[in-house]
Amino acid sequence: MSRKYHVETVPFTNRAHLVARSHQAVRLDAELYFIDFKNKHATVILPKDHARSVRVNRILSRIVDAICPRLASRTHEPLDWAARLDWEAVVLRDDGIGAWCWADAGKILVHTGTLDHFTADEEIAVILAHERPEVTMYILVYVDDIILVSSSVAATNRLVLALSSDFAVKDLGKLHYFLGLEVTYPHDGLALSQQKYSQDLLRCAGMLECKAATTPMSSTETISATDGILLSADGATDYRSLVGALQYLTITRPDISYEVNRVCQYLHAPREPHLTAVKRILRYVRSTATYGLHLRPAPSGVLSAFSDADWAGNPDDR
Repeated sequence: MSRKYHVETVPFTNRAHLVARSHQAVRLDAELYFIDFKNKHATVILPKDHARSVRVNRILSRIVDAICPRLASRTHEPLDWAARLDWEAVVLRDDGIGAWCWADAGKILVHTGTLDHFTADEEIAVILAHERPEVTMYILVYVDDIILVSSSVAATNRLVLALSSDFAVKDLGKLHYFLGLEVTYPHDGLALSQQKYSQDLLRCAGMLECKAATTPMSSTETISATDGILLSADGATDYRSLVGALQYLTITRPDISYEVNRVCQYLHAPREPHLTAVKRILRYVRSTATYGLHLRPAPSGVLSAFSDADWAGNPDDR
């Protein structure tokens, strides 16, 4: 079973407040912190003598203590007593700060006993795992959304009850939408698609009404790093943005993985033929926006893969 949970607004709700927009973490004394929401939320501080408040603030204290020196070293600004952070921007930065913060927050929750018997994945920072012969559970955390996959309904209920003792957790029911991925449940498995994401991508590219293509790339035309005129600075930025968005689409669209990989090779200096190739992929996406992955139970755990090579088809490395 897989269910989706949302963390309510409390002083520290798993990783929800680590990505809240423009909040302020302030040291009240040597051991206690609170979060004051000034943009979207009212101030939410539990009384100091409240058992949950003390425990939650201690967890938050450890996280802020760990994060402030790291941020100070990156920003070259002193963060001795307070840190005003825009975590929604920080966690999306690709300089390592965001991933480190998420992984550290997850490990702290494990070590404090809230997620006892769970282990934090070293490779994928936002996944916590509980793997035992009798039950298997995985927790995926992104901002204030929690996806819980479990082989046991009873174990799920016990875990949610344990989390609720420290944090306000709301059950949103069966998973249907998460980070642009749409989830449906046909009778013979699980279906994943990104139809809405595809439409949004086409809209952003101004190609919502473009002529659809039946293939993502021409089999007769070749592109190279030196063909055509270089794009302008703004054009190159738009090119990289479109290619990055297409990369995310390949999560449920392996049929465009090869073509997206090809246009990724020209991110450093994109040219007009490269942009034309990107638009061809988008035209194909328009005609296949409903495509996705259909996952079915398999009798064996054997993973089959297929590959092909075209050593002569790439003029840049042949």
